[in-house]
Amino acid sequence: MVDLNIHPINQPQLLLARAGEKFDANLKLVDSASLKTLQSLLDALVECSRRF
Repeated sequence: MVDLNIHPINQPQLLLARAGEKFDANLKLVDSASLKTLQSLLDALVECSRRF
């Protein structure tokens, strides 16, 4: 990844099996476990961005 000059965030991963069941009719994510993982991922992104 050094050649690409990027800093990946490897954890947590957000994988949505049966994604059609995780969203409502307005495309809002409604699955609580997925929401928690997404929040963790966004927190990791914020932490990473503060280092640069």
